[in-house]
Amino acid sequence: MKKLPFILLLVLCLCLCACTNEKAVPADTAAEITVYYSDENCENLLSESVSIPELSPENIMAALLEKGAISQSVSVNSFLMDKTGVIRLDLGKEFGGMISAMGTSGEYMMMGALVNTFLDAYSASGLMLQVDGKTLETGHSIYDFTLEYFPLEP
Repeated sequence: MKKLPFILLLVLCLCLCACTNEKAVPADTAAEITVYYSDENCENLLSESVSIPELSPENIMAALLEKGAISQSVSVNSFLMDKTGVIRLDLGKEFGGMISAMGTSGEYMMMGALVNTFLDAYSASGLMLQVDGKTLETGHSIYDFTLEYFPLEP
């Protein structure tokens, strides 16, 4: 009879330890996002759900590269989402050179893929884009305004 309290205490300790160990397992940080990219003819934006290691601007840019939405790796200089849900994204100069070399349709598809992917991933209301801290200017447009969701068909 004297052993019963000891056994109950031991069982209680085992239960508490088992519960504690379960919560100590790190959570999976992978994120599921929708990546937008152009069709072969550069006429429509397509989308596909993909998994990235964690939600970050760098991982989103890597997913865009993998789907062919951008043609080369692009560095992210800075990323900030303000209280109104607008993303302020500053990309490296390689993005400016890449998009400036595009025709009108290619530029629309690349910008649409970038903007739609970021807006969906962060549930944002808009995106202000800069390249190396300056307003992006191409032969077709000056992007000095908040970009919103691009329609899948231009």
